[in-house]
Amino acid sequence: MNGFERSGRKVSAFPYIGSKTYLAPWVVEHLCDHETFVVPFGGAAGVLLNKPRSRAEIFNDRDEYVVRFFEAVRDRSDELAEAVRDIPYSRGLYNEWSRQFRDPEQDLGEDLVEEAARWVFLRYASFSGRYGQRAGFATDTPRKGPQKSEIWARVPERIQLLRDRFKGVAIECGDYSEQFKRYDGDDVLFYCDPPYTEEKDNYYRGPLFDHAGLVETLRAVDGEWIVSYSEPPEGLEDLATAVVERSYNRSASLDNSDRPERLYCSYDPAAAPMWSVVAQQTLPATDGGEQR
Repeated sequence: MNGFERSGRKVSAFPYIGSKTYLAPWVVEHLCDHETFVVPFGGAAGVLLNKPRSRAEIFNDRDEYVVRFFEAVRDRSDELAEAVRDIPYSRGLYNEWSRQFRDPEQDLGEDLVEEAARWVFLRYASFSGRYGQRAGFATDTPRKGPQKSEIWARVPERIQLLRDRFKGVAIECGDYSEQFKRYDGDDVLFYCDPPYTEEKDNYYRGPLFDHAGLVETLRAVDGEWIVSYSEPPEGLEDLATAVVERSYNRSASLDNSDRPERLYCSYDPAAAPMWSVVAQQTLPATDGGEQR
């Protein structure tokens, strides 16, 4: 039994569209036996943060802001926590830094720590978690439950906990295909959480994703893989050995409806040797760290 199964607690590094934080226990249940765990589409690291450690773990994202945030967490966590603590939950700062973030001619910060602190503030302060467009400032409301400003005030503590989990994790910044070439082999499991096929470019930063290219890449992989999709691209279901499905409410979707979440596996979870490790305590509960 894993730590999150005992406690019912799950954590995400920051609010991020498509994060698998709340689905992490379900995903982990379907991981086959492996020595090396590779996440080619890192995002908020929802699954990685909520699983016990593998012998070797690799986190990759093509977005340099995501990668530099985790590098700051791992290597300069005390400075980052202090920088975050000094940022008030301010609409004015959100508007200023949001403009800078979307201006290719401006830097979001003067060094790694300042940039990471301002960037993660934008993740917490952006309404609905949309990343590829300015979504507006997420204000506190009269409703019950933790307020946005209250959640932001807890982020310095979260950074210290993220640091502990990311010790020993290799961090890469590149296209997913580079990670398949670099790490493919026996006893390797790739967990892929690409953008959804139905999402548009205003949800994510960067160009529209080539789903057909991912399918072709998977055809050549020697290790095992498991891919999260709601609606798969053409050819993936034929390539997969097994498909596991459940319904899931994506709160950041436009219609706020339940949709299927599917795991496409290169192996059969009902027949393959499944991953078994000594359970360890995972990070404390998320209190608003995921957007879907």
